[in-house]
Amino acid sequence: LRRSLAPAGLVALLLLGWIFPGLALLCTLLVVGIIISPVVFAGIVGLLHKSPDLPTALHLREVAVTAGKQLAQSAVALICLPYDAFISLDAIGRASVRVLWTRRRLLEWQTAGDAEQNGHTGLAGVCRSMWVGPVTAIVVAAMAGVARLESLHVAAPILGLWFLSPVVAWWLSR
Repeated sequence: LRRSLAPAGLVALLLLGWIFPGLALLCTLLVVGIIISPVVFAGIVGLLHKSPDLPTALHLREVAVTAGKQLAQSAVALICLPYDAFISLDAIGRASVRVLWTRRRLLEWQTAGDAEQNGHTGLAGVCRSMWVGPVTAIVVAAMAGVARLESLHVAAPILGLWFLSPVVAWWLSR
């Protein structure tokens, strides 16, 4: 449940920070810190646990390569945050309605093969599937521009990444 609600909570924290005065930088740094802190801690643990048989230079290179890969995964998580939040909230909502009210289609799910056949593989399909990222970026930019123009310079890099999230996801999937 925590993993399902975490993306929505992070998006909500960002939105609140960008709309309320004086919180834009704090909330943005907090969310970025939450996303990259596992990478930092894993890197520290990796540095401290050096095998005695391994040369120091090779150990440092391995830790750097691993941390770089994990940092890239964290960047993708930040870029796809609105999409992940939407997917999680949609799944929670559907499951709740089905379990509590309709009691129908409780075992409905879609395989990766079925999703591929539904046309979500090309750039246009990915853009249709991940529409929530660009829409969220546009809406939040408009809201922040009206409510707190000074927070827009803090939000702009993340909003730009959110706007480009379908293209990034498509490019990575190639």
